[in-house]
Amino acid sequence: MDLVLANYTFRADSASMVLSELGLELEFKPLIQRYIKFFNSKKRVTALKAKIGHESEESLILKMASIVLKSNETLEATLLKMFEKGNADLQKFELEKAIFDLAVQKFCLEITSLEDLLYKLFSNYFGYNTYGKSRYKVDAHIFVKTWMEHVKYRDLFKALSQKVAKELGIAAELKKLGIERIRNCEIYQECKQAIISWILAHLAKKEKLNEILELIHSRADHIWFEAFANIYQALRYAALLFKEQSTPSFASFKEAVDRPQAAALCHH
Repeated sequence: MDLVLANYTFRADSASMVLSELGLELEFKPLIQRYIKFFNSKKRVTALKAKIGHESEESLILKMASIVLKSNETLEATLLKMFEKGNADLQKFELEKAIFDLAVQKFCLEITSLEDLLYKLFSNYFGYNTYGKSRYKVDAHIFVKTWMEHVKYRDLFKALSQKVAKELGIAAELKKLGIERIRNCEIYQECKQAIISWILAHLAKKEKLNEILELIHSRADHIWFEAFANIYQALRYAALLFKEQSTPSFASFKEAVDRPQAAALCHH
């Protein structure tokens, strides 16, 4: 009992010292006590002090996480760094749950682990692409879209996308969907492969050429386009060639009738 009391007193006294050092209001004392492991380092306290402004509990937690992860001070940046480096460092300072709680509020989903969050975000975006429906707040969709377009984290996105696609059996799922569902799908590489297979099937029959050209054009700004750029270019040329072959080159019906006759006269 004495040991427990002594430990509590130490935490309380330490929290008071940190509170004074940071110039924070008394209302933040429970937070400092809760994350006393983080504040046991003078270096971390000094780093946090340099970031202190008008704080809320949320902003303070994000700044603490940014120091641990060496990331920016937003929830989005924190999550991206966690997906990149893992969450062991946050667990060490008991900050992981606090970050998950913020993600729950922002995306309106339940989180059991970092991997669970990843799978739910990807699955939700896939559903949005294919059915136009999102199970969670629009912020979940925006987060994934922004991640795809983030130059620094694009390669990470691709690597995790391939992992998730394999685990969730996305290739098999795509076989159940028609082109009207998968034409806007951009999150998985398998989406591009499914679209290319559809294009090849219709090119073989020299049909749906305008739709093929429009579809290829619409893929140009998608994350996986570059990896398939040469294939898309070849398919585009093939579609244009077939379209040209199927389009009469005569300006009028009269020209179409007269041309064989003119050709015949030239041989006399």
